[in-house]
Amino acid sequence: MRKKVKQYIQKSLCGILSAAMILTSLSVPEMTAYAAQPGGTEVTTEAPEESSEEVVRDENKEEETSTPETERTMSSSISKTEEDEDASSQSKERETESTETQTASEEESETVVNEEKNKTGLAQEKSEKEVTNREGEPTEETNYIVDGDFNLDNNNDWADGKFGSWAFINDYWSSVTLKADCWAANVETTAEDNGEYGLAVSYNTDLLEAYTFEIYQTINKTLPAGTYKLTAFLKNGTSAKGFHGTAYNEENLTYASDSLALKSTWEELSYEFEIKSAVTEYVVGITITADAGAWVCLDDVSLICTKEGSDGYTLQELKMLYDQAAALIEGKKEADFKEGYSELKSVLETTKTLIDNNSTDTAAISTAYAELETAVNNLKLADISAAFYYYGETGSTLGAVSWNYTGVNLEGDWSGEQWLLNAGTNWSASVCLVKESEDYPGWYRVDLKLDPSITDDGFDIYQLETIESEAKKIFSCDKEWNNTEIYNKLISGDATAYAVGKTGIDYKIIYESEENITVAMRNVTLHVYDSEGTPAIGYKESLKALNDNGEIIDLIETENASGISYYNMEPDSENDGWYSLTFSVPAADETTGEVCGLYSKKAETYESVKIFTNSEIAPVFKGETYYKNEKFYASKALADGITLGMLKTLITEAEAKAQDDYTEDSWQPFSEAVKAAQDLAASLNGKDDTYMDEEGTTAITDAYNALNEAMEGL
Repeated sequence: MRKKVKQYIQKSLCGILSAAMILTSLSVPEMTAYAAQPGGTEVTTEAPEESSEEVVRDENKEEETSTPETERTMSSSISKTEEDEDASSQSKERETESTETQTASEEESETVVNEEKNKTGLAQEKSEKEVTNREGEPTEETNYIVDGDFNLDNNNDWADGKFGSWAFINDYWSSVTLKADCWAANVETTAEDNGEYGLAVSYNTDLLEAYTFEIYQTINKTLPAGTYKLTAFLKNGTSAKGFHGTAYNEENLTYASDSLALKSTWEELSYEFEIKSAVTEYVVGITITADAGAWVCLDDVSLICTKEGSDGYTLQELKMLYDQAAALIEGKKEADFKEGYSELKSVLETTKTLIDNNSTDTAAISTAYAELETAVNNLKLADISAAFYYYGETGSTLGAVSWNYTGVNLEGDWSGEQWLLNAGTNWSASVCLVKESEDYPGWYRVDLKLDPSITDDGFDIYQLETIESEAKKIFSCDKEWNNTEIYNKLISGDATAYAVGKTGIDYKIIYESEENITVAMRNVTLHVYDSEGTPAIGYKESLKALNDNGEIIDLIETENASGISYYNMEPDSENDGWYSLTFSVPAADETTGEVCGLYSKKAETYESVKIFTNSEIAPVFKGETYYKNEKFYASKALADGITLGMLKTLITEAEAKAQDDYTEDSWQPFSEAVKAAQDLAASLNGKDDTYMDEEGTTAITDAYNALNEAMEGL
């Protein structure tokens, strides 16, 4: 609407200026007035003459010769005889103009009217020619591209994600802005002037690297076999190249091997390719690469058949396609595909008969080739289910978002609308909650369902402080830009589960299967107190563990006796009876429910201390990794027992906290825990600092734990 108002005002001003100049010219013989129209067209108003036809002239030209473009336009509607008559009438007018001012004024009005009629006729003639090209029977010079001139309405020609007949790469809107605009029109080359607009592609200024935009069109007409040339004119940007194929996806497109370097002047892109057999619904397009802030112009796109070809294939070409198609379903069953398996299998059998019989029937071979090609395009792999794990800080709230919800679908519990923050931009979306495991704190999981036929989707994970708060993206995964190795593993089915964790500022691939992820989740460092021997873990098979680099390794057993592998623990540095071992707790035995045993080596024998079941050893996965007197503790201090001196030290640390530094909600329970600990310490004023809870009491330990927990919650 803003543009239309602007054009209306410009045209009104141009009309007023033209009228003023015409009136002025009545008293100044042979005066010429120029008024520039919107878009650069010039309206020329001559001094009174008998001529009923006028030629549009360039105001920078001093000679009255027409431009080549004007001559082509005029010759289509003005005869040579009319031009001669004009010249004669102009000469006569100059001889009598001093006495015929009023008459000339009337004739001038007729000239303007006739000129507008001629322009209208030319426009209608050109429009009819374009319609014939689009809708008529195909000829050698047919341009199969529709809307190649981008004469489109920015408000009304958008529908279903397409601009006129043009479609674009998914998610382009986050990187470029599109608009049909007069300043993007190609008016500087010899290309046919097929419209006043071109396509302006504005690359966002916040792009971190060069972006490749793709624009394409699906040709609805039948394209006969032959050689085709895709042509387009571009200005600005980095590079461009053409592509073609039977469908807009990675598997069915072929891209030009070379790119056209783009400049600040109009450059012609020319891309030739061959179609072996008549096709419909064929895709042709252009990729345009440019840096952040670039303004690329695209105009005059055409697709012409330059050489008719023979509509047929050889038996050798059919055999090559057969081998490629057969490999797609080799070793697979119908359940591995969403659709197309039975169709392809049937067409393969028919095709094999022709190949085995060394057929020379060109028509049958070409038909089989087309049917086999169609069957391959219709083959769709079944959706792949995969679990994605993220390892991070415990207690976080995470949410996942799919880019398009076509190739990647998320399964789980969903929040309401959530404000998401990405590269400084806020946007609102519903997010799938990535839930923290109850058994393994710090491990988060979201279930994915991926469509292998759609490769331009992806997913992001956001850190949510609360469901209502603004979220920040912490992880991205897709086919082309972010963690592509992980995405390819997932969408190919090579990894039914994937886990990543953060190392410093980077994410690294950790594990690619549920089995390995389980090993990682159950990896612990167990501390055991033994005052009489050397503690050891015993298991019927070898134990696994994660090394310092996060890699899964096999532990080396200390001894094997009676079918049990023993792994001695190493003494802690203090040599105070505490020992430790890092290992992955095995899965529970399906029959007995046992996971592993704790033993104590005394002299030359291993004595059984405790055979753990999964539920009995579960506290270690939540941080209670110190074991003493048949009980797990969260720290060595708790395991050894809390002394009065330890409680006093913690109270002193708590008293140094300032209320202004913390929220009211967290300060209140903390303040209460400090008061309770202070009261208990005061009641034990006569005890020394080594005093501990007496048997059957837990007052000191409880006060210590409560205060410690409240401090951690600040």
